[in-house]
Amino acid sequence: KKKKYYILQGINYEGKSVYIDEVPNGKNCKCHCAECGGELIAKQGKIKVHHFAHANGNDSIKCSQTALHLLAKEIITKEKRIPIPRNGKIEFYQADRIEQEKFMGDIIPDLYAICENRPFIVEVLVTHEVDDKKTEKIKGHHISAVEIDLSDKIFESIDDVKAALYDLNNIKILYNIIVKNY
Repeated sequence: KKKKYYILQGINYEGKSVYIDEVPNGKNCKCHCAECGGELIAKQGKIKVHHFAHANGNDSIKCSQTALHLLAKEIITKEKRIPIPRNGKIEFYQADRIEQEKFMGDIIPDLYAICENRPFIVEVLVTHEVDDKKTEKIKGHHISAVEIDLSDKIFESIDDVKAALYDLNNIKILYNIIVKNY
């Protein structure tokens, strides 16, 4: 049986990223796909997982991966709960501020967070892990960074995604800058 990857996040007519349960059912959702731009239909029945489907029936895995990446960034931005490397371990902290896709010259991290007056980078892995080149660039900025691995997992709800985002087994330290008295 082929894995079913669900599209849980769409873009509404205002250009805002929205979760499946935040919109009206059917074509009334007035949403489009973040990846291909195609019209989406909200499927919110009683039996199957609530999800978006392309109006043209063409649900590509790339579209569900882009939607998952978007949803993961939205969850962390909303909850402001970020994984931070500390003494070689990961701990969760409340961020004061989070920006998605902040332009930093040579890199654009998925999430750039400020916590206790220190910057942190959070990368979300859905298809491409952070390579050595990007890791070196992150080190050049002297900012601690982690990567949360959501690849090869099936998500049926926002709660599934949240659970994976906050599961220490899915998080690896890319770079841990040591700060005295922290």
